[in-house]
Amino acid sequence: MRTIDVGGAAINVAERGDGPPLVLLHGLFVGSLAQWYFIGAAALSDAHRMICIDLRGHGGSSRPATGYDLATL
Repeated sequence: MRTIDVGGAAINVAERGDGPPLVLLHGLFVGSLAQWYFIGAAALSDAHRMICIDLRGHGGSSRPATGYDLATL
């Protein structure tokens, strides 16, 4: 896993597999990329490059005080 800077927030990202990219996001209020990485990505990684992202304030991503509006997300 790695982190990328998005507007000053450290966003946790995990990738697996090869092929056309497919981005997986977890639910808005609960969860983390781990749900996708260990369940969905495992099943689909033979045919796709799976990109699993922890949204701002979830899982391994940073929890800045602001930036949770739709425009920022």
